[in-house]
Amino acid sequence: MKKNDALLCIAAIVLIYAMVHAAPVRFLTVSGHSMEPVITASDVIIVTTPPIDPDKLEVGDIIVYKPDTGDNIISITHRIITIDENGITTKGDSNSEIDDYIVQPSDITGIFRFKIPHLGSFIRFANTDRGYLSLILLPAMMLIIIEIRKIIKYTEEL
Repeated sequence: MKKNDALLCIAAIVLIYAMVHAAPVRFLTVSGHSMEPVITASDVIIVTTPPIDPDKLEVGDIIVYKPDTGDNIISITHRIITIDENGITTKGDSNSEIDDYIVQPSDITGIFRFKIPHLGSFIRFANTDRGYLSLILLPAMMLIIIEIRKIIKYTEEL
């Protein structure tokens, strides 16, 4: 790789990193099947993050929220069914029943914008021991071996 190509790659990485962290968006992996076929468990979804204007929410929008149940470990991604003075009623597209929890605007952590199909499966694999081994350790070992061979070859030529 030429020096200019390397600098261009580094600049592109820095620019993309800055854009992602400056923009009010989040990338989330999906773990359930409640929104199939629109969103599957193998997708990564991109959501806009707060501040969210509750007056701009409409029936049919897909939102991400954390129920205020005292245990805010999970985020739920479901479609808005109704909006009234009590709050927002949601339902997963493949669920037969509406959700019991009434979502308040303060519970909403994002609004679905689009998805990247199948990227979620890759990310889940990368977070396993096999994924770490095959995506990080083996390539790193191959690079180390290649560089050691180059050093040995260079020292033999001297």
